[in-house]
Amino acid sequence: VDAAFDADPLTALIDVREYDVPYLVRVCIDLNIRAGAWYTVTPNPHDAGVTLTDQDVEKKASPSFLAFDIECTKAPLKFPNSDVDSIFMISYMVDGQGYLILSRHVVGEDVQDFEYTPKPGYPGPFKIFNESTEEELIRRFLSEYQRIRPQIVVTYNGDFFDWPYLDARAARYGLDLRKELGVELVG
Repeated sequence: VDAAFDADPLTALIDVREYDVPYLVRVCIDLNIRAGAWYTVTPNPHDAGVTLTDQDVEKKASPSFLAFDIECTKAPLKFPNSDVDSIFMISYMVDGQGYLILSRHVVGEDVQDFEYTPKPGYPGPFKIFNESTEEELIRRFLSEYQRIRPQIVVTYNGDFFDWPYLDARAARYGLDLRKELGVELVG
């Protein structure tokens, strides 16, 4: 490995041609359109175009985030199977507040609110919802999701496990994630 390349990856570039730049990126560069900036979009009545007016907005967007994870029952040394294994816990965080939804069909007794602070500066107060069944657990999560209305959802392997698993288990109770949350599985 070339040490100069490690220090400055741009040294590995021999040449850049305009055709190397995707068309959409080229249009944005040419028209000075910047991602994350605020614009007023005005339709042009004389043709199919629009006029973009850059707003001098100092206020930054404050999107709402929700990070979540599910835990499932499973056979020993097996991966969970949504046909037979239930969700017994959903944890999620919003604006530094943690939430834990438990299903008492697996967890033996009610759990009280608690504090989990893995490192100084990362406080984690957790509010607990003790539900009787998996269906109640899923309904609680859907209700909370609707209340929070997150614009950005963060998961670890959620696209390939958590969302599809939650979708399959919710369907067992006549719940459709697309209708309930506006979330549609793609791919």
